[in-house]
Amino acid sequence: TRKFYEFFPDVYDSIAIVPAEQHPSSGFSAFHWNVRNPIAGLGAEEVFDNSASFGSAGVLRSVEFYRDADFTTAWTSNHEIGHQWADYWDWSELAGGVERAGWSPDVHTPLLFPGETLLGAVLLAIRRVGLAGGGDGEGEPSYVIERTPAPFRFHPTTLYRMGLIEPDALPELVVFENQGQFSEETEAAPDVGTAVEGAGRAVHFNDVLALHGARSGPVDSSWRRVTIVVSRSQPLSAEEMSYWNFFAARHAARSGVTTFGGMPSFHEATGGRAVLDTAVERPDGSRIVNDPPLQVSDVPIDPGEFRGLRLDEPIPGAMTAGERLTFAGRVTSSAAADVVEVCVLQGYVGGLPYDYRGPACDDVSGYRFSVPLAFDRAGRYALQVWLTTRPDEGAEPNRTSSSFITGITVR
Repeated sequence: TRKFYEFFPDVYDSIAIVPAEQHPSSGFSAFHWNVRNPIAGLGAEEVFDNSASFGSAGVLRSVEFYRDADFTTAWTSNHEIGHQWADYWDWSELAGGVERAGWSPDVHTPLLFPGETLLGAVLLAIRRVGLAGGGDGEGEPSYVIERTPAPFRFHPTTLYRMGLIEPDALPELVVFENQGQFSEETEAAPDVGTAVEGAGRAVHFNDVLALHGARSGPVDSSWRRVTIVVSRSQPLSAEEMSYWNFFAARHAARSGVTTFGGMPSFHEATGGRAVLDTAVERPDGSRIVNDPPLQVSDVPIDPGEFRGLRLDEPIPGAMTAGERLTFAGRVTSSAAADVVEVCVLQGYVGGLPYDYRGPACDDVSGYRFSVPLAFDRAGRYALQVWLTTRPDEGAEPNRTSSSFITGITVR
């Protein structure tokens, strides 16, 4: 970072460092290291400033490390940025001595209700705790695991610590006594409908004030992050850099990048309250821009993206519910002469668990195929393609999966 500041201005809240080659780190895909914290009330992270050690004159707030391609996922990027503010509250003390469990529980959010969390110690972001039966029963409430609706959001406690919502917008929380019930790695995404066992302890905002004091400091409605790709022997080529430029810009998108699983951009994860700026600035204040500009939102699927096929047209990255298209093109695989059928299965995820439609199929004639597809529900879609080859005499047809491609949003 000190070398970086010899050539670039000191204007960034965070510097992300990514090795261009495989990195031998284990046990984590990324980390976030707080360099400077000007906000009181975050918990164990008191107000401090170590920015000079990194070459910054009191501007830099954090340094992040991403293990090669883990930088490209919105899931990991949002999680690591979120660690600037979360989760350093002493939840064990707040909940009357509840024993923490899960992944690095001292810096991740415990198993609680309500609200999803992108920084959970126990549950992955695709799961949250909900009221059984919608909370219509009498007596003590019971809780179950439910799928987190997309787009995933930062928990209200994180938004409060960022200064983006007022204290009165925080719900009363229930922290469960049995924090270890989903602690195994394979249980971080328990089945929807799984009962949450054990009693809960109520945590009110007044409890937070008594323990950590009120939040005070700047409101973080914008965040500037620059990414440094580190290579061993020589600088990356322009073509290689275009890969990293694309994902840096994609993380800063305002919309149109929510993944098949439900993870949105940083802007959407804050409910539209904050923006991420990943542009690189020169010392004279001008910005380095991609020419031509990169399309990072609602990116169409390229005609050559499906192995063994070449489509006639790109598939739009965004459509309106009710639209139809024709999945048509030519078989190009090395076994093209033996391919007799092309099938397309539509994977769908909306407010419900994953669902599948199809497959829809078409016989191949003269290496050509044409499969009509309908997108009648709002949500996110993936297309899985199978190629069926001519069987040996007396054998069953051989259907092999060609590709599983995500990236279609229907609004």
